[in-house]
Amino acid sequence: MYPGQQYQFSAIGIDSLNQPVSIRVSWKADGGIIDDTGLYIAGTDPGNYAVVAEEIFSHRKDTAFVRIHTGCARIDVTPDSVQLKVGQSQQFFAQGYNARGDSVATSILWSANGGSIENNGLYIAADDTGFFRITATDTLSQITGSAIVRIITFTQVTEHEEPFIPTEFSLRQNYPNPFNPETTIEYAVKEQCRVMLKIYDLLGREVLTLVDTETKPGLYRIRFDSSQLPTGVYFYQIQMQEFSDLKKMLILK
Repeated sequence: MYPGQQYQFSAIGIDSLNQPVSIRVSWKADGGIIDDTGLYIAGTDPGNYAVVAEEIFSHRKDTAFVRIHTGCARIDVTPDSVQLKVGQSQQFFAQGYNARGDSVATSILWSANGGSIENNGLYIAADDTGFFRITATDTLSQITGSAIVRIITFTQVTEHEEPFIPTEFSLRQNYPNPFNPETTIEYAVKEQCRVMLKIYDLLGREVLTLVDTETKPGLYRIRFDSSQLPTGVYFYQIQMQEFSDLKKMLILK
């Protein structure tokens, strides 16, 4: 239950023949509030609490247990996707929100299915390349949020072999297209700037950041491995200074 949430408890007496009988009970709870009818209202303090029904003549008792969460309805992890090279680190953050979108306090437990992550959310990429999931779990509500990490080697984003310096920013169509599971994306950088290359799904939701780094002039190519993504239409968008371009690609498995 969440703070302020209500629940109607009821108690039934059973005789020696295992038949239901009418009883009168008094209700008690060691957390939250419960009235004479068994209507329980959760308090604001998270934890596990006992609700006790006591028959007023025989004083026989039975107990139910209530777990009150922090009110957390979702966990957002920031950043939600990132690309790292082997051995690089990334600080992740987690924030809990209730159903109204208000921030709430949480107790976060971090985990990762590749690389390692510390109790404070500091992630360190291991030697294995590919896509890995970072998970933040609120230990009180068991609500989780996640982020995707792509680990690459130092050679997976390379300068193009063409020797000349481009005269304009550009983004080329990926090849092959459709593809499964890998494709190549090439782009031209005419002067040093920060390059951001991101993948989006058909609904416009960001799926992955392929490149986010200061880049010297030149022609570049990157191999994109889609093995962790389902079949579908995706878009890749590049941003370099004032230049932005968007192209479509198809994962076909």
